Amino acid sequence: MKILVSGANGFIGSNLVKKLVENGHDVISLVLKGTNEEFLSNLNTQLIYGDVTKPETLKNILNDIELIYHLAAIPSDWWNKSIFNVNYNGTKNILEEAIKNNVKRFVFMSSLVVHGFSNFNGADESTPIISPNKRRPYTKSKILCEKLLNKKKNEIEIVIIRPGFTIFGPNDLMTTYELCKTLESGSMPFLNHGKAKMCYSYVENLVEGLILAGTKKEAAGQTFIMCDNKPEFVTFHDFIDNLCKELNIKTPTLSLPYFLVFPLISLYENICRLFKKRNGIKLTTYRLRVAKFDLYFKADKAKKLLGYDPKIDFNNAIKKSVTWYNHQKQKIK
Repeated sequence: MKILVSGANGFIGSNLVKKLVENGHDVISLVLKGTNEEFLSNLNTQLIYGDVTKPETLKNILNDIELIYHLAAIPSDWWNKSIFNVNYNGTKNILEEAIKNNVKRFVFMSSLVVHGFSNFNGADESTPIISPNKRRPYTKSKILCEKLLNKKKNEIEIVIIRPGFTIFGPNDLMTTYELCKTLESGSMPFLNHGKAKMCYSYVENLVEGLILAGTKKEAAGQTFIMCDNKPEFVTFHDFIDNLCKELNIKTPTLSLPYFLVFPLISLYENICRLFKKRNGIKLTTYRLRVAKFDLYFKADKAKKLLGYDPKIDFNNAIKKSVTWYNHQKQKIK
């Protein structure tokens, strides 16, 4: 099958391209010129440069493409306008081009943020989507993208994927690399003792789910939560504790109360926004909410309709992630 992956050089994209190539597919990797191509360097894929925010750069690249995985996005919780432009307008542009070129299926990577922050315990796809009004650009973009895609179901096969709240694994320079680095530096406190439940996606498991979403006829027109199930959730403390054990360091003991930290971070965030700080800050109210609430969703629908069955359990996922981190750390040195 001839497949195009946008954002192919990113964390999830590069893992997906690797697996698709291994499975014998003809994979076109759409990459923004000037971005890091390290994770595609040894893969048998054709690189094409384009910018999803500039429709003219997408012309003639979707010829004979049967399936698109649209992963190109800015995964930031900051208030930068470019986030919405890339995430929403970029999706709109490549979707329109896909329809013009009679692409059969369009698989879109959404996010569980479309449900907002509350205590979710075993929630599923029927959970209501929040209003996009007054939301961060990332959250707003994912909500509006889903609405747009659902309107286009009669013109192209649409599949929407919402992975676990925490996605980790090899090639992840954000969560996995930065979190391990922070833990090794000893500057990682818990919030409310890390008791919040979270659903998670190890990237190799998520990629297997994406492949099912792209190839199974039952996936057409559907939205799926795709998170791991061995176990189905962990607490934030469990996640950090397992990372620390694999890193051979002590698990942090400091815990900060949400009611005390939130107003301080909120004030600092608003000051940074007032002065139009472009690159965001390390700790935001968004991240505090992720650490505070039970964000436990289940992937039962994907299991039932697609046969989704994450093979790599949590302990092995942590081991593989830390092995990659140690290797990557040596390369960066």
